[in-house]
Amino acid sequence: MPDSSHPLLQLLHLKAILLLPPADQAAKAEPTELLTRSIAGSKGSYPPNHPGPAIWMAERARLMALQKGVQARAATRDGRRALVACMMPAMDALRGAIKAADMAFGAGGEVAKELKEELDKDQQFVAMLTADGI
Repeated sequence: MPDSSHPLLQLLHLKAILLLPPADQAAKAEPTELLTRSIAGSKGSYPPNHPGPAIWMAERARLMALQKGVQARAATRDGRRALVACMMPAMDALRGAIKAADMAFGAGGEVAKELKEELDKDQQFVAMLTADGI
């Protein structure tokens, strides 16, 4: 099996973890932690601007946004404020992944376009939550 397939095997493992309901808070945080470690390892393994780290960053940003979206029970003003505070790190991760994807795949690539669409949706969601001045 070529070395280039190793990240794909880890993504397959991560997908299996995500399909199982988390048993506790530590299990819920495990996928994000695995992706964070994968990003750090891939940045040390691959040359600058390699697509590998960009893909890892994109997956982590998507997962963070998804986890925050699941927490979107913002019926109260305090709940909305907390949700907006939680969304900011996910949106920052998306911005970083967009920059990495632009460098790795060229500006305007398909990966960056998809990430920009997700970022736009998140920004609209935050704008909706903050529309009444929370």
